Amino acid sequence: MNTSSITGVITTITYRYIKKQLECVLPQLNNVIVCCDNPDLDLSSLTRDPRITLINTGGVGQSKARLEGVRRVKTEYVHVMDDDDFLCRNFYPSNIARADVWFTQNIALLRGWGLETKDFDITQVNVSCHIVRTSIMLECLEVCQDFTNQAEDHVYYDYFGKFDVREFDGSLLRLLIKERHLKTLNEPLLDALKRIISEPCRCTNPRYRRILMKYRKVNKRIVCI
Repeated sequence: MNTSSITGVITTITYRYIKKQLECVLPQLNNVIVCCDNPDLDLSSLTRDPRITLINTGGVGQSKARLEGVRRVKTEYVHVMDDDDFLCRNFYPSNIARADVWFTQNIALLRGWGLETKDFDITQVNVSCHIVRTSIMLECLEVCQDFTNQAEDHVYYDYFGKFDVREFDGSLLRLLIKERHLKTLNEPLLDALKRIISEPCRCTNPRYRRILMKYRKVNKRIVCI
């Protein structure tokens, strides 16, 4: 795998982070799709860079906007990101065997990108953790397109577990469904989440399985299963 086979798909509703995020991503990826899901936000200045494709999704919600972006991907792999996900230098793996899903486990401090300045709250940083074969990402997003962002993250971990999942060195600063987010889940989505958590774990990758089982345990407690 090399970075020419990866497209970044970024969903955003604000201009607050996108410029800094692209400063992290563009030195590493030649193809980036920015999905603007705020009909009142003008990001047309981004199109001056030929590596960026800007699409306007008109307020359909993050999951549907992300799905629309991934539908435009032409490379073998896709890396979906929120607009506050920042990448450390040399984030992407190189010269490694292909897999369906690559994930990161190591935690690293994100210094050196100017993120520690007064303009950015370092405590709010997330680093997106999965690089996925585009066809599989499309399948997954079709399943969770109506989920909130917090529930969607859990679906990723569960859904990818049935494919060839491998680890690469990188950064992961992301937790799944925090208790304070539960109020954002309506009853149908909460019921669907309970079913997902209750299903048998099919992942065979031992390190990924341990992560998945840890999140399942935490989320079972949160949703009172």
